[in-house]
Amino acid sequence: MLKWFVADDVAARALTGKGVVLADELLRCQPQELSCAVVDERVDIHCIRHLCDHEAWQAIQDAVSAKRASGTWICPVCAHDIGADSICCDKCLQWFDFRCVGLKASPKTATWFCRHCHGRQ
Repeated sequence: MLKWFVADDVAARALTGKGVVLADELLRCQPQELSCAVVDERVDIHCIRHLCDHEAWQAIQDAVSAKRASGTWICPVCAHDIGADSICCDKCLQWFDFRCVGLKASPKTATWFCRHCHGRQ
């Protein structure tokens, strides 16, 4: 989840306890840059709070609030608003249009993984 906001090396440093994320290290903190997964009801963004300094955490909260208020979910493949015919990857929590992932209807399986996450479960 931390990698939604910072570079891999910054996330690794914070996750190994070698420092916290600083506000100037945030790469993606504008609502339009954030994954729709940050506003998914299954995501508790507060679990990364201890990995950030006060300013970074405030910037993350502000961006997530703005993303939530926009109510816009974008398909990462076609970059268009998600419609009724869409599906969420159970690994990365990204939403995709059926047509962008080669589906005509919801699969009958309990879980579904996008091409990027398939095989990484």
